[in-house]
Amino acid sequence: MSGQASDSRRDWVMRVLGVAVPAVQAETGARPDVGELATRLRKLLDRVKDAGSPPDMLDDLRAAGAALKGNDPGLAGGLLDEVEGRLASRARAAEAAAEIARAAPSKKGAVAFAQVRLRWAAARAAREEALNDLETVCAAMLALPEAEDDPQYEETRAAAEQVVDRMPLPSSGIDDAIDAMASIDETRREAARKQALDAIKTYRADLDAEPALKLLQDMPVGKFAIYDRVAKALDELAAALSA
Repeated sequence: MSGQASDSRRDWVMRVLGVAVPAVQAETGARPDVGELATRLRKLLDRVKDAGSPPDMLDDLRAAGAALKGNDPGLAGGLLDEVEGRLASRARAAEAAAEIARAAPSKKGAVAFAQVRLRWAAARAAREEALNDLETVCAAMLALPEAEDDPQYEETRAAAEQVVDRMPLPSSGIDDAIDAMASIDETRREAARKQALDAIKTYRADLDAEPALKLLQDMPVGKFAIYDRVAKALDELAAALSA
């Protein structure tokens, strides 16, 4: 098994599954500079506070600080990477929300209802495919030869079985809003369209807030469009509603 595959599996165990890896299993390459990591931590803390201090990000920053004190800069760097990724995802979600808000109102006669229905069906199908991919990649990672010597295999396997729960569940409000768009009353149709866009914006933000979905896309066992597939389908649905 290549060093790259071993490193990827260690990242998967620690950053995706949340299972601590003993220091003796850490990679033997050059260690990240502790001073640089401490500087990144301070700057990220300011950025997270500016973003409203989301509890999950604060928890990861505290864990990164503890990792630095515990002489595990590799783990600290990984946690800082995750926080940076989530901040970037929030920024993209905010930009998408602003773009949706700037979208011109529906033309007289309302949004093409059949097209919206088609896009929503595609988004639900994309989520099901992504769930299948999540199960596939986790099973493949557990089957790697090095897993046989993993003293934490049972803990790792149990955590892997819960990875599918990382995929956000869409709100029933999307279905309700799209159904309401079938109304013959134009005012109700427009209100339903805006409700659907708001629900999709929230769903998209929930998707962006789960970094594991992106981490699992490029693994030593293969490439999987887990996050990308669902994100693309939701963006196409939002575009259809904004047309």
